Formats: sequence, structure tokens, C-alpha cells
Amino acid sequence: MTETPAILVEMNKCIAIGIKPLDDLHIACAISLKCKYFLTVDKGILKKARAISGIKIINPIDFVLIWEVKYES
Repeated sequence: MTETPAILVEMNKCIAIGIKPLDDLHIACAISLKCKYFLTVDKGILKKARAISGIKIINPIDFVLIWEVKYES
């Protein structure tokens, strides 16, 4: 994927809240691709997740629990 102006804007938003540069790029790409979730076990990212809009950032265990409730009902 090529860096687009939209990806760079999202990346700069993440940088502003203190997320590491490569993590910023991964999150920005996921937002650009309109992903609903970004899964991570990185505690630093998870602590700052509420400050990032456009994607839900959660750990894999919480994702599985959400998925089970949503699709096993």
C-alpha cells in the first residue's frame, strides 16, 4: 500500500497522542482501509485507543468475546 495524504493525516493524529511511528502507520493504514477493528496486545496502544477515532482498537481476547456474542446468538 502506498502512503496517501489520508494515511499521513491519520498517522499524524496518532503521532500527536504519542504512539510510536511504525505503529502509527499500521493504524493509519487500517483506518484508511476502513477496518472495523485493530487487534493488538501492545499495552501502550491499548491505553491510548480511546483517543483514536475511526477504528476500534482492542486486544485479541476481547475481539473473540465480542465475535462470539455477535455471531453465536
